[in-house]
Amino acid sequence: MKRIVFLILVTFLLHGCGIDYDGETKNIFEGTITDDSGNPLEGILVEVLYANSNTIDVAGIDVTDANGNYLMITPSAFDEIDIKLQVNNYSYNQSGNNDNNYSTTSVVNITKELIKGHDYKLSFNEIQLFPLDRGVQLNLHFEKQFSHNQRISKVNVVGLVNESYTDYDFNYINDNYRYDLSDYYSDYTNIYTVAKNQTLIVKYMLTGYSVHEVEIPVGEENLEYTITY
Repeated sequence: MKRIVFLILVTFLLHGCGIDYDGETKNIFEGTITDDSGNPLEGILVEVLYANSNTIDVAGIDVTDANGNYLMITPSAFDEIDIKLQVNNYSYNQSGNNDNNYSTTSVVNITKELIKGHDYKLSFNEIQLFPLDRGVQLNLHFEKQFSHNQRISKVNVVGLVNESYTDYDFNYINDNYRYDLSDYYSDYTNIYTVAKNQTLIVKYMLTGYSVHEVEIPVGEENLEYTITY
């Protein structure tokens, strides 16, 4: 029987007024978590977080079943909020599955209008996690080389990446909640733990809202990669 965890609201960060809910409209979040070979992962924590400028609420929480599936029904908020799907929080452990052995990831840039446009139901593509003992380090550097006024405003590293943030809609700009970058940068460096033997896609946006993609092949060893723009 599929578990449905409904409306668990735990406010763990509060600096002012909380998030107001309409009490009637419900949002549905569902999907599947697998390992990097496509095998379902049981006992993985999945959470839906709502945030405004003052508060972060855990609006929904579930643990994947034997088929790797999760399903959450959450309330809708009155005001515009930032919504995040968080997978495999390190502090959680259930069903003998030590989640610290696997990577964690989040889907961000989810908005009320996006959910409304999908009839209040988001079905996520299969999300894959990888064992951290099969990871290598990627030192990714952006370097401004050409004479222009553009700077980096957003970066997604798409693939098997630990502690990654992937935009549901990369082209949408939400200036109130930027997870990867807290400001615009001319040069930008970050170190990622990534799975071996894969090809990553690095998507980045410049301040003029132009979007670019670069493929990075990953082998068995740590690597450094510089993207010039």
